Amino acid sequence: MSVTESIWAMVNLTLSALAVIWLTASYAKVAFQKTNKRANLLLLGYAAFLTICFFAVSYGMYGDVKYLILEKARSLYSLLFWTAILFYYIFAYRKQPLFKRIFHSIICGIAMAFSDIISVILLTALDFIAKTDFCSLILSDERWSHWYSFLGYIPTPVIYFTFLFFFRKVLQKRRLHLTFESTKQNLILLIFPIAQAAIIATFTIIIQQHKVLTSSPLILLMVGITFFLDMISSIFLFRFIQRLQNEERLTRKLQFFEKYETLSLQFQEQAAEVSRETAKLRHDFNNQMQVFFGLVTSNAIDDAKQFAAELEENFQNPELQLQYCDNEIINVILHQTAAKCAAKQIAFPVECDLPEALPFSKLDLCSLLMNPLQRAEQLVQTVSEAERSITCRLWEENGNFCFRVQNPKGPASVQPVPLDTAAQIANSYHGTLTLSEDTGCEVMVQIPLS
Repeated sequence: MSVTESIWAMVNLTLSALAVIWLTASYAKVAFQKTNKRANLLLLGYAAFLTICFFAVSYGMYGDVKYLILEKARSLYSLLFWTAILFYYIFAYRKQPLFKRIFHSIICGIAMAFSDIISVILLTALDFIAKTDFCSLILSDERWSHWYSFLGYIPTPVIYFTFLFFFRKVLQKRRLHLTFESTKQNLILLIFPIAQAAIIATFTIIIQQHKVLTSSPLILLMVGITFFLDMISSIFLFRFIQRLQNEERLTRKLQFFEKYETLSLQFQEQAAEVSRETAKLRHDFNNQMQVFFGLVTSNAIDDAKQFAAELEENFQNPELQLQYCDNEIINVILHQTAAKCAAKQIAFPVECDLPEALPFSKLDLCSLLMNPLQRAEQLVQTVSEAERSITCRLWEENGNFCFRVQNPKGPASVQPVPLDTAAQIANSYHGTLTLSEDTGCEVMVQIPLS
C-alpha cells in the first residue's frame, strides 16, 4: 500500500467517524432541545483517538492502516464506537428521563442506518437508469484509499438532515412526549419497529456485500417496497401508542375531577367549621384573657404561668390550621390527608412554604401529591400506634419545587401502592423522584420551576 493511499485511507476513515459524531450531536440537539458542548467534544475526541489507535496497530502489525477497521477487527471497532454513542446519550443528558435517552439513542442509530441504506438504494437506482458503475465504485472498500471517497458521504447526511428537519417539526407542533405510565409496556411496543428496522438493515447489508443490490432491479424494488411498508407499520404503531396515551389521560382526568370535587366540598365544609370554631374561640379567648389578667393583677404569678401554658397547648391543635400555603389544590389535599390521619390516630406534621402559582396542571399536582401520601397512609397502618406518623414538607429551594414524605417502613410482606404515577409526572416536568428505605421510608420529589 503506497504512502498516498495510506494517507487518503486515514483521512477518509477519520472524517467518516467524525461525521457520525456530528450527526449524533445534531440529533441530540433536536431531540432534547439543548446541546452539551463538553460531551460533544469528549465524544469527538474519543472517536478520533479510537480511529488513530486502530490505524497505528493495523499499520504496525499488517502494514495496512485500514486492515483492522475494514476487515480483521471491524466488529470490535464498531462495538467500541457505538457503545460510546450509547453512553453519550445516557450520561450527557442525565436530567432527561432514562427511557427517553435510550429511546432516542436507538432512533438515532436507526435513522443513520436507514439514511445510509436509502442512499445506497438511490445510487443503485441511478446506476441502473444511467447504465453506469458509479455506485459500485464509491461504495467498495477500495474507495477509502482514493480521493473520490467523499462523494459517497454526500447523500447520507442530506437524507439524515431531511429527517431531522421533519422530526423537529413533529416535536414542536405535536409536542411529542416520550414518557409513559409503564416503561415495560413501552419497551414491548418498541420491539416491533426496532426489530423490523434491524432485519431490513441486516438484509440490505448482506445482499449489498454479495453485489446483488446493484445488479438486480427486482431486488432493488423489493427492498424499496419493504422500506415503505416498514415506515407505514411503524407510523400505525406510534398512532396506536398515542391513542392509548390519550385514553389513559382522559381516564386520569375523570378520576381527578371526581376526587377534586369531593376534596373541594370537604375543604369548604372544613373552612366553614373552622370559621365557626374561630368565632367561638375568639369569644372564649376574650374570657380567658380576662381571667389571665385577673391572675396577674392579683399577683398569682404561678397560676398565671400554668394558665398560659394550658392556653398555648390548646391553640396548637393542627385541625385548626385553615391554610397551609397560598395554593388551593395543595390546601385541599393536605386538609383531606390531615382529616384521614386524625381519624386513624396518625400524626401528620406539615411544613409548607410555596407560592400560589406553580407551573403544573391541577391534575398533575393532585396526582403528584396524593400518590406518595396514599402510599404513606397505607404503610403507617401496618406499624404500632406509637410509630404512626407521616411527616410532610413542601418548599422551594434553588428554583426547584421540593416535596418530601417520611414515614415508618412497615413489614417486608406489605406491598405498598406503587409510585409510578408520581414518578411519571416528575419525569414529564424534567424532575426526579427518589425512594429511600434505609431507616424508614422517604419519598423525595424535585422538579425545576422554570
